[in-house]
Amino acid sequence: MGLINKAVSANKLDNEVNTLSKQLAEGSTIALGIAKKIMNKGLNMDLSSVLECEALGQTLAATTEDAKKGVIAFLEKRKPQFKGR
Repeated sequence: MGLINKAVSANKLDNEVNTLSKQLAEGSTIALGIAKKIMNKGLNMDLSSVLECEALGQTLAATTEDAKKGVIAFLEKRKPQFKGR
């Protein structure tokens, strides 16, 4: 499925897991949740259906408070503070 994008030695694994976990926790939990649902459903769909779900997910994610705060933070060149709303 192409889900692996990095391999690390066992002695670096804990550090890499902590780094990735922090990045995910600081992101928009709504957008991550939508992406996860689409990925899970997409395993049993044809490409056209997956793309339709993805477009709907993008539309939904774009209407959240987090999306608005993310755009403002980008324009102000600062790190966003997502609230899960």
